[in-house]
Amino acid sequence: MSSILDEFRDDEVVIETPPLPIEELPRVYEQPKAPLQLHRSKDAGAHCNMPLLILRCQRCLNREDISGFGKSYSLLVNEFQPGIRWAISCWEHLLSTQGCKFLPRSVPEKKCRRGDYRAFLEADYHRLVHQVFKRSLIDYLHQTTSLDFAYYLAARFWENILGTYRDLDIPENPQQRRLTPYSYLRCTPYRFMNNYHHQKVSSLIWSLPERKRKAIEYYFLHFFTVDSAAQITETTPEEFVLLIHKTLHQLRHRNKLVLYLLLQIERY
Repeated sequence: MSSILDEFRDDEVVIETPPLPIEELPRVYEQPKAPLQLHRSKDAGAHCNMPLLILRCQRCLNREDISGFGKSYSLLVNEFQPGIRWAISCWEHLLSTQGCKFLPRSVPEKKCRRGDYRAFLEADYHRLVHQVFKRSLIDYLHQTTSLDFAYYLAARFWENILGTYRDLDIPENPQQRRLTPYSYLRCTPYRFMNNYHHQKVSSLIWSLPERKRKAIEYYFLHFFTVDSAAQITETTPEEFVLLIHKTLHQLRHRNKLVLYLLLQIERY
């Protein structure tokens, strides 16, 4: 799609956004060293029988005893504080190497702020670490390996955190394109930051024939993939791309500002 849109990017109307001085910001590429073991040792104040605690979690899980599981799980979290603290200390390394991610806003957040996404913050990362730890425990309780849980966790904890963080790029709707580092500008339906721009785009798009309007809406305003948008508009992917191409040519002659506002979305 990008190669087809390239011909629309060379007009003098578009002024490229100055590059952000990202390289000047502090970066942490070296990951903090993991402790020798992720759980407390006896010398560090360990005060529970780990195998017995794991067995209690297993029994409570089998009986669907949420209260009992919660009590045993809390004790287990306390015993694995060295590993959890280490994972939390890797936040700046993760941010430097994987980039910023974004989360869908809750309904109350949408009432106060424009846009359907917000930045994934350090507090969100703390919750993610604990979620991954809990999921790792449950996965361990459902498998048949004879590995001790501490070894099982050490082999998977960071990779599971990394995978979960990367998966934040995946939109809830499988028909949509993946999120990008600029996805805070996106919403469904898309609403431009400037009301004047939003009204300009909306009024011109609604004046288009239905087939062309839907093509623009699904690809640019709802962020659908070419294949998904083509299926909805009952065209082949090749026909859909050609339809987008012809519609953008029409918009160029009618209002270049609208054309380049749409292309601005495509950059993200």
